[in-house]
Amino acid sequence: MEIYTRLISGSSLMNQIDRGVVTIPKSVTKSRLQQNIDIFNFSLSKEDIAYLDGFDCNGRFCPMKDGLGNPHHPFENDEF
Repeated sequence: MEIYTRLISGSSLMNQIDRGVVTIPKSVTKSRLQQNIDIFNFSLSKEDIAYLDGFDCNGRFCPMKDGLGNPHHPFENDEF
């Protein structure tokens, strides 16, 4: 993957926006808010986007297995 002068979070955020995913980053400090805005002055290469898209996790990083059996568990029918 090409080396960028951005934080990993900025590259990840840009990747999500490029894919059309509505993304709301959690930031409370002025410097982090500015970093999140500054992602629009660079772009990822096609190779880097393909590399990042290769991380298939079925849409979740945390499978939430502790909630299985609860009637309010949102992913009850998913296979882990």
